[in-house]
Amino acid sequence: WTDFKASVDATSELSSPAVMEALDSQLEQLFFTPGSDGQINRVCEKCGTGKLELKLGRFGPFIGCNNYPDCKYTRQISNDNDSDNQAAGLDEDRLLGTDPASNLPVLLRKGPYGPYVQLGDADTKKPKRSSLPKSKQLDEIDLTYALGLLSLPRAVGDHPQTGDLIEAGLGRYGPYLRYQGKFTSLTEDDVLEVGINRAVDLLAEAQKKAGRPLGAHPDGGEVELKKGRFGPYVEHNKLRAPVPRGTEMADITLEDALVWLAAKAARPTKKTAKKTAKKAAKKAAKNTTGKAAKKAAGK
Repeated sequence: WTDFKASVDATSELSSPAVMEALDSQLEQLFFTPGSDGQINRVCEKCGTGKLELKLGRFGPFIGCNNYPDCKYTRQISNDNDSDNQAAGLDEDRLLGTDPASNLPVLLRKGPYGPYVQLGDADTKKPKRSSLPKSKQLDEIDLTYALGLLSLPRAVGDHPQTGDLIEAGLGRYGPYLRYQGKFTSLTEDDVLEVGINRAVDLLAEAQKKAGRPLGAHPDGGEVELKKGRFGPYVEHNKLRAPVPRGTEMADITLEDALVWLAAKAARPTKKTAKKTAKKAAKKAAKNTTGKAAKKAAGK
């Protein structure tokens, strides 16, 4: 503890540039790969004269050229297996081609949250953008693929049983299928290539994991059997009733669910019970006050 505290106290007096300089030297083997001769080459690959070094920016540490601002080469610090590493080497905008519909340039760019494609240049007001699927590498992104991403969401087709539209899109948490207002993640399939048959299979698998429909409720709407954090339950119009312990999921019928839902509906909620208790307490207090007043009047 004594040695550790002494080291901490010593670093507390250092300035931020001094700390970055020390880390740059001590972690050099992690940031740069030695050549066949065992030596590390830190010459900037863009300008050819600057030295690559550890820097600290708004979004964390990164590798940059010391000739900044004349040279704006940067590289993110990431593991070779990290999905964020797909942006490494993209130090400036890359022109993929021109959109034939709008005649605007399509660019591959690097942002603080990863690479993305953009329709229009820096002067375009509110340009359309799309992030890249994490499974895609930069060398796989061409004009056709970029235009496909920029056109999302796309219609996959109508569900053969319900006739409702299935869409494929790319959101904050990755590619997805959207059907009847619900989202199903696409973990292995390409968002631009997944077809209707595959989409229907994925939706069916997701439905099995989420639960299964039991049938129509007499008052309208569907009764569903679902799996929750605290166990299985049945649901109708946001009313949920837990499945009794020991009940086999495969044996649950619509009639069982209706009984459990009716029992749950008849049970007073916490809010109702609290209101009833408050009303009873108020009535009791009023009766007590009345009796006390009559007793005093009688005296």
